[in-house]
Amino acid sequence: MRFLYSACLLWLASFALVSTASAANYQWYIHAQPSYVYGSASAACSAYIERRNQAAIASGSVYRWSSPSVTAASHPTQFYCKTAKTSTINPSYNVPEQSLGSRDGDACPAGTVPNSTLECVPPPEPCATGTPFLARSSGPIAEAGGRSFVIAGSPGPLCVNNCTHGDGTERQTSCYRTPGETNQGFCNYVLLSNGQACNGNEGVPGGAGDPLNDSPPTDPDEPPSDPDDPCGGMPGYVWSGTTCVKAPDDGGDGGGDDGGDSGGDTGGGSDSGGGSDSGGGSDSGGGSDSGGGSDSGGGSDSGGSTGGSNGGSTGGGNGSGNGEGEGDGSGDASGGEGCSGDSCGFIEPDGYGDDVGTVQSNLERFYNGVMQSPIAQAVTGIQMPSGGACPVGNIPLFNTTITFDSHCDLWAQVSPLLSLVMLGVWCLLGIRIVLSA
Repeated sequence: MRFLYSACLLWLASFALVSTASAANYQWYIHAQPSYVYGSASAACSAYIERRNQAAIASGSVYRWSSPSVTAASHPTQFYCKTAKTSTINPSYNVPEQSLGSRDGDACPAGTVPNSTLECVPPPEPCATGTPFLARSSGPIAEAGGRSFVIAGSPGPLCVNNCTHGDGTERQTSCYRTPGETNQGFCNYVLLSNGQACNGNEGVPGGAGDPLNDSPPTDPDEPPSDPDDPCGGMPGYVWSGTTCVKAPDDGGDGGGDDGGDSGGDTGGGSDSGGGSDSGGGSDSGGGSDSGGGSDSGGGSDSGGSTGGSNGGSTGGGNGSGNGEGEGDGSGDASGGEGCSGDSCGFIEPDGYGDDVGTVQSNLERFYNGVMQSPIAQAVTGIQMPSGGACPVGNIPLFNTTITFDSHCDLWAQVSPLLSLVMLGVWCLLGIRIVLSA
């Protein structure tokens, strides 16, 4: 039994060893010359064209082949080596040709992956999270309340440089008029990468244009239209000249309070020879030092001196002085003026206390306002076809005529409600078409 177990382990180990040894890296070759193998399809194609040119020169042929390129074939392991056949004696001669090639082996070398043309290339960098991409979305310009707006939605999600950006819920960062257009505009959206990989590079990069309105917006929900700052509606981002990037940190507050003494005192002393020293010191924090001292040695001033002057004295003396200082800093904050007395009371706005009306009157006012809107007037102006008669069927049977007209009664009962429902459906479809344009 132990022998059988050891034999099985030996067989499994030898099988794994053979499998590992048999694994080979990909190799590419052209079917017309299968003995020449290379590490990539482009290398096989270029070498094949070079050999054909050398053979043509050696044989004295006037034909040459140039501009080799590689495209994928329908089979996953095959490719086409495409080239242009030219003539040394006829400059206008240019005939496209292609040769079929194949790939052998099991996998790309370690650290590489196959691409769309069967080449083994380094794997792409992983997609980061939070990388911004400024994209634009165009739409018609609408007027409301004396202001111009662009009817557009977020273009996300987009595949930008093989990384997914945005999810379609982004707000407008800025909106502008399309240069040279009177009723068309575009809005910018900052789409952040979510770390997911994709295949492609799409989307129209955002930018600046002509302002939508003559004055900046006052409503915080209205996107800005500053031609110098397409990122104005995205807090934390600034315009780099080509896209929106994260605003750099300011490094925090670097200020502090300076307290304490700006200088010590020298200790004043008086000379018995007629000179007097005054050494008062003051600190910048608001405190003052005073230190007294007296000289025990006598002397005489040869030129006389006054406190604080630069004149020297010949009289010697030893003086000592002590001083202490404290500094305090204070600041005053000023703000807006408050209210007092009756000015703090409730101020009635315009229209306060007027009769608000009954529910019915308010509903009627609302209905009249809706019916005066352009959309409602357009809908009410639709003329439905009228006239006609409900078809009735008659079948003679056993000398009796049977009439089928119950559907007419049913239609007369449901047609008003059905007409109202279908009118609402078509109105909603029409609004959706307009808003999605």
